[in-house]
Amino acid sequence: NANEVSTTVLGIDGPLSCKKGDIIVVNITTSIYFRASRYDFAIYTLTDNSGELGELDDPIFGNECAVDVLTQEDADFAPDNIQNQDRDACYDVVAKSGWTLEQFKFQDNLHVPCEGDPGNTTQTVHLQNCFSWRTNGQNELCDSEHPPYPGASSKCDCASMDLGILIFEEGVPSNKPSNAPSESSFPSSVPTLAPSASSKPSGFPSLLPTSSSSPSNQPSLFPTISKMPSSVPS
Repeated sequence: NANEVSTTVLGIDGPLSCKKGDIIVVNITTSIYFRASRYDFAIYTLTDNSGELGELDDPIFGNECAVDVLTQEDADFAPDNIQNQDRDACYDVVAKSGWTLEQFKFQDNLHVPCEGDPGNTTQTVHLQNCFSWRTNGQNELCDSEHPPYPGASSKCDCASMDLGILIFEEGVPSNKPSNAPSESSFPSSVPTLAPSASSKPSGFPSLLPTSSSSPSNQPSLFPTISKMPSSVPS
């Protein structure tokens, strides 16, 4: 389901470079494009480096994910396109002919792996994301005990997001410590995902566990609704 949802990176607050394999702290702002309406929309972001990156467009490999959902703050900025149609904890995107959320902030201080795309000569951090949504009419339950998940394998779209942070190997000097979030605001364009105009974090940060470290079109374990990231296999 390529291009069902796509993002463009607008700004990165984090280190200018990092050592391959380290965990770094970043704050990410993107725009998100939706080709059509998406119910109980959520973003899963890889937060550990225990898996092999391999094909970055495949579902997430690893043991921990952070989860972001749309909230009332997003709906306040785009009331015609972000709505809580069934009054649960996950908001819905109304975009019958395509629509872009101009600004979306991921949860604060994401811990993400310093890993790149093996196919690129210049190595920069590529962050793995999977976007999930539910089927209209089957999305009435989303809360701390029943976090968001894809309604079917076709309701999940995965991609990688280029953060523009340079990667160096062991023994190669760097002008920035890899785990120190810095003052950089590195804009870079990357197609991956984008809903409406919110300048606030989406507010469903938590880590989604999955039952496997191999690729899967649908996360099997789900996190709880939380303002802080939590460890969970994905």
